[in-house]
Amino acid sequence: MTTSSSFLRIVFEKETCGRCGGCGNYSYCQQYGTMCFGCNGTGKRLSRRGKIASQKVQAFKVDRYSVPATEIEPGDRIVYSMLEGRKRATVVAVKADPLNEGHVHIETKTGGLGVLVDSLVEKIPTVQQFADEVIPYARRFKGATIEEIQ
Repeated sequence: MTTSSSFLRIVFEKETCGRCGGCGNYSYCQQYGTMCFGCNGTGKRLSRRGKIASQKVQAFKVDRYSVPATEIEPGDRIVYSMLEGRKRATVVAVKADPLNEGHVHIETKTGGLGVLVDSLVEKIPTVQQFADEVIPYARRFKGATIEEIQ
């Protein structure tokens, strides 16, 4: 049971990294030093059950919260993919892209994105949506546990 000042989060099952043995270091490379790429230097990685649960919950969120780019409004929080991975941003403005017909320009606090009009954009669920929809879905998997945070 949560109180008004606490929130729920999903924690996926982890195990000691088999590549580095849990120390977070492996072999040296010029750009990253001795960081282990199996666990990104943390010493822990998702277990098989944790990875499956994480993928299923992520797929559920993408299916449930993706909307056409034209439905995005200022103030919405979105997730988008870049070369460095998935990024989160708050939308400041949405307008037609004058240079590319059929595109929408989504301006965020950190920059802008050019998106096809019929492309899907993933919105970040509100705290209430997360508690009502995502948490019950995640409880179905053995590799995911729910924790209360203050």
